[in-house]
Amino acid sequence: MLAPFLKTVFSDKTEYKNLLRLEQRTVQSLLDVMQTFERYLLKAMLRLSKQSALYPSSYILTGIKRDAYPIASGYFGEIFKGEINGRKLALKVFKLYANEMDKINDLLKASIFYTYLFAFYKEAILWRHLVHPNLLPFYGIYQLGDTGGRICLVSPWMSKRKYLSMSPTIPKYKPST
Repeated sequence: MLAPFLKTVFSDKTEYKNLLRLEQRTVQSLLDVMQTFERYLLKAMLRLSKQSALYPSSYILTGIKRDAYPIASGYFGEIFKGEINGRKLALKVFKLYANEMDKINDLLKASIFYTYLFAFYKEAILWRHLVHPNLLPFYGIYQLGDTGGRICLVSPWMSKRKYLSMSPTIPKYKPST
């Protein structure tokens, strides 16, 4: 199949150098095919994730320490500060607690949980593919060791002040008088 061939090409230095030496017309065709596959692969990843309630294992992170209390909270999640190997992290924790759902019947409970879980996985998969100067990189998914087995999306921590100083084009809020 195509996967073993591509793995060989991208992991073997000689094969990779041969790929880079292809003539322009062949390279153009290859780039066009790769672009098409990228779009289809992303769609397939999202569909497989939704169908299986799984995400790529390469997203899994371990060994993160997090603060005891969230920095901020919203409808879908809470933001915690974390750290790994001296690097500060932002942890967006999936917010769905079992005790909040105790009054709901099991079938509806499973449906709600699955809907939120897929939205979370979808965000992870899409974020992994986004690269832009105004977006923080996605590091991965971390499972908290708490009783609820909650999961979180992990990115670098950036203070508001640091972000605003790095992004001079972002309009600063000035309250009206």
